[in-house]
Amino acid sequence: MVQEVEEDVSKREQWPASYCAHTDRELLLLSCAEDLRRRHHEQRPARRPLLLVPRNECGEPKMVCTAVCPTGFHQPELFLSWQGAATFVADHVQYLPLEDPVSLPQELCSPATVLHTQRGNCFELSVLLASMLTGAWYDAYVVSGYACRELCLGDHTSEDYAPWPEELPPQVSEGEPTAAEAPKYHVQLEQQFESQYLLERKRKELRRLEEIEEKKREEEMKALEALERPPLDELSGVRVHSWVLVRAGRHGVERSFFLEPASGRASPVRDPCYLGVESAWSHENYWVHLRGPALPEEEDYDLDDSQLWEALRPGPGLGAAVATSTPRFLLLSRQLDMPPSWSEPLLLSRAAYELRFPEGSKTQLYKKARLQRWAPLLRPDGLVAELTRYVDYDRQEPCQVVRRYRQREDRLEHSKTHVSSGAITETFRRGRPDFLVGHSHTEGRDQLQHERVMSFNHAVHLDNLCEVRLGAQEMCERFESREDRLYERCVTFAPAVEGQPSAVLSVTEKFYRNSEKPAWEDVASRLFALTNNTISLTYHVAEDNFTANWRTFKKPPGYLFGERFRFEPSMTQGYQADPTAPAPRMLHLFRLFEQQLQAEDRALFLVRSRQAEVVKILQQRESEIATHKLKISPFDVERNEEARQAVKLQEQQLAERLHQVQAEAQYEQLFLPEPESETQDPLKVRGVCLV
Repeated sequence: MVQEVEEDVSKREQWPASYCAHTDRELLLLSCAEDLRRRHHEQRPARRPLLLVPRNECGEPKMVCTAVCPTGFHQPELFLSWQGAATFVADHVQYLPLEDPVSLPQELCSPATVLHTQRGNCFELSVLLASMLTGAWYDAYVVSGYACRELCLGDHTSEDYAPWPEELPPQVSEGEPTAAEAPKYHVQLEQQFESQYLLERKRKELRRLEEIEEKKREEEMKALEALERPPLDELSGVRVHSWVLVRAGRHGVERSFFLEPASGRASPVRDPCYLGVESAWSHENYWVHLRGPALPEEEDYDLDDSQLWEALRPGPGLGAAVATSTPRFLLLSRQLDMPPSWSEPLLLSRAAYELRFPEGSKTQLYKKARLQRWAPLLRPDGLVAELTRYVDYDRQEPCQVVRRYRQREDRLEHSKTHVSSGAITETFRRGRPDFLVGHSHTEGRDQLQHERVMSFNHAVHLDNLCEVRLGAQEMCERFESREDRLYERCVTFAPAVEGQPSAVLSVTEKFYRNSEKPAWEDVASRLFALTNNTISLTYHVAEDNFTANWRTFKKPPGYLFGERFRFEPSMTQGYQADPTAPAPRMLHLFRLFEQQLQAEDRALFLVRSRQAEVVKILQQRESEIATHKLKISPFDVERNEEARQAVKLQEQQLAERLHQVQAEAQYEQLFLPEPESETQDPLKVRGVCLV
């Protein structure tokens, strides 16, 4: 790491004195660390050496505890949760594997330098993350130990990755039945006589087929595991690694866990990827694992337990940890306190925080997947993440592309594309003027001639529209929470004719049950068949009935031309589930027929309006895709050109106004003569003014 930051280091004028010199407390701490190193080597000669005093950027030996610099940042992401801090470190700093995977590093840069250069190995990333977590009042420690090859190399090609959860199951709308209730009465079906011998043979055959399928699946899984199994690691168990331990007890943490600084992921303390622990340290103390290098149990991370951990400073004094012969050194040893960090304060500018990744972008490879991420507002289309899934392990044949966007004017958030079929699913944030929140369609297809699904925010839509499904010859609308209980309208069209709108063949509307009406008056579905000029009504089933009432009306021939007609009994027919109920009167049927005729006209008008609305939305989407404008805050003058011009104009107007005020205030210059020289006599000037 030191060689990699030499160019950046040479640009800085000079290092602070703390980087190149030692205080008395630091010298005392180095002596204590040397004593701990010698004692560890004598008592445990089979153990590997400890990381105690590596060199810093200036080549000076520094105790690892003093490299931790607890810092609290003003960005909410970095101090409200450990997830935000861990994710930021993993994104902001480029991970560099150790040059020698089995040896401890000889250099350890300060967390300020790592944050500035955005590069570091596992130890430097762990120190940076521990500094941020400690500054956010977490009980965090840097751990030195051993891990598997994938963690040490930062290799995720053997892991599956699912960055965004799938769509949640649709919520049940108000008034919609959640489950089919068992009716009070039911029809007893005719008893079926079957041979028990044949049934037993059928069950045996099914079990045999299931066993064959299970065996086939097991063989496929074994073959897949053998294919995906990584090659054996010759250095397994001796690869040096560092990570962060977050102990329970602070900030709402109930159980201790590990944090991997290179990926930002949390894992339990018994994760098999971590193979052993040698030591741990914080800005207050240094602990040696006495039972190392084995991985401790979860309850064994009590660092105050002297049977499991040996501390550099076991209490207010060193006790038996320090043995000296000089009175001065003995006096200092009793007053040993961990000196403050020699690192510069951790500073994170707004530009660096918003840039997020090194050079603004980062690419990570996973099993059959590739994840690319960009800083917000870096790309003109607002793309911040793109996950490409592949069919093969070499990532040559893509099958699905998932994109995430931010700060687009069209409020597009996600886009999922299936490469083979060309199907595209778009998700929008709420707030669009057309209330669109979802759009599924096929790339390169005509507007109304192929299947597409549009989802809307029904809470603010004028019709409480929830979804529109379009096909070649059909359109289906779904509604939620309407006062008239309508929840679905399906329309069937005739085959399209070029240059003309498709004719409507039928319209079907379905309604939820209205408990305020009797079942024989509450319409469940309504069919307007325009081909045979009929209107069919089906009512809800009453609690004590098995069938539902229905009624059909036949429109007279002259109705389509606006002619007056006479309602005849032959124009309607129906069925009543209750034979004891009185027959409906002709006046009631005539008024019902008139209501349905009006409803048919209104339904046809709404269908044409919906088609026009869909066409308008599709045209708007074409324009938005072609321009993909970004919505930039007016307070962001660096990126918002209009805001920058407005501020510039305001400053110019303010300067002109100030100049005008100053010119008006200097009225006395009108009475003063022009100075002939810089050394003009003041008395002569006074005399001229008085003339």
